[in-house]
Amino acid sequence: MNDANSEVKSINNLRYPLAVQFYGEQSEDYGGPREEFYRLALGHIRTFLVEGPTVKLLKRSTLIANQNFYTAGVIIVKSYSYVS
Repeated sequence: MNDANSEVKSINNLRYPLAVQFYGEQSEDYGGPREEFYRLALGHIRTFLVEGPTVKLLKRSTLIANQNFYTAGVIIVKSYSYVS
C-alpha cells in the first residue's frame, strides 16, 4: 500500500486514467497492467482495510495518518470508472 500511496500522491489530476507499469516489467499499458493493478490493489484493500482482524484504534489512526483510506478511495473510484 505504501507504493500506491506515494503514486497516488504524485498524481496532479485524478481525472486522467492511471498509467500503470510494474517495476521490472517492460510493457505498454493498453489496459492489461491497469486491470492487474486494480485486481491486486482491490484485493489488498479488502484484506487489510475492510475485512482485516479487529485492530486497536491506534492502528486505525495510523492507517488514516498514512492516507491509506484516501488512497483506497481513489483506487476504488478509479477502478469503478475503468470498468464502466
